[in-house]
Amino acid sequence: MQEILLQCNDIFISEAAQWSRMGGGLWRAEPPSTTTDGSVRGTAAGLLLSVSNYKFLVSLQLLMPIMEAINNVSETLQSSTIDIMKAQQQIRALLKELQHLRDNSAFVAATDTATELARKFDIDAELPAERRRKLPRRHDDNPDNAASLSPLDKMRTSFYFNIIDKLITELQGRFPDELVDFCCLDPRYFGTLDGEQQLHRLASRYQLDPDTAASQWRLSHQFVTADDDAVDLLAVYNQVPRTYTQLRLLYKVLLTLPVTTASVERGFSKLSIVKSKLRSTMAQG
Repeated sequence: MQEILLQCNDIFISEAAQWSRMGGGLWRAEPPSTTTDGSVRGTAAGLLLSVSNYKFLVSLQLLMPIMEAINNVSETLQSSTIDIMKAQQQIRALLKELQHLRDNSAFVAATDTATELARKFDIDAELPAERRRKLPRRHDDNPDNAASLSPLDKMRTSFYFNIIDKLITELQGRFPDELVDFCCLDPRYFGTLDGEQQLHRLASRYQLDPDTAASQWRLSHQFVTADDDAVDLLAVYNQVPRTYTQLRLLYKVLLTLPVTTASVERGFSKLSIVKSKLRSTMAQG
């Protein structure tokens, strides 16, 4: 689910931005008169009705900040030079932003903006009340004390908060906290207090000897150098002697661990250029 969101959110943002630039013309439009096909006109009328209501405006204003944040991080994650540690920093920033958007003040600001747009486009700025289900009454029930949510509060809990919670869960599952242990292989973090503990956990996770890997890691501090601003992990790996097999294997894992599958999917997309319908076999005939 998260991978799909990371790849497709830019489409959502571009469409939303286009609709915002269209102004009131979208809401005052009519079904196309260039066709007499009833199904086409009916589909157009249904689409126009679905976007020209207050619930759509509220949903658009609520989702725009979320998708913009995901789009910014997605573009960084799809970079060919990003490594797992930089990706983890981006994910942490995104999680903090999602937690910030989950605040009630963000919801109120979005609904206020949607209300202003609704007034501008002559749309009723009120969510329709849903029909309450009739539940069987018990002897100890008091209908006067029954809890009920307004349509706006229900949208906040069932729609807005639910989406953010699912995104946070997906991000935490795709980028677990255990990936932070790879920071001990970055020369900039050699001096951290828990660096050796992180290395022990990495060695145990990949079935290596923790004591040998820790010894090689401590010795590498004497000759492994890197710039303070930017670290080239491949250059750091080349500085590690070939006899340090345990440590070099951990660097190999760090260098080959994929952040996303975007580059692989791009390769399959380009395959259709080479292997077309008229060139579907490898034979010369």
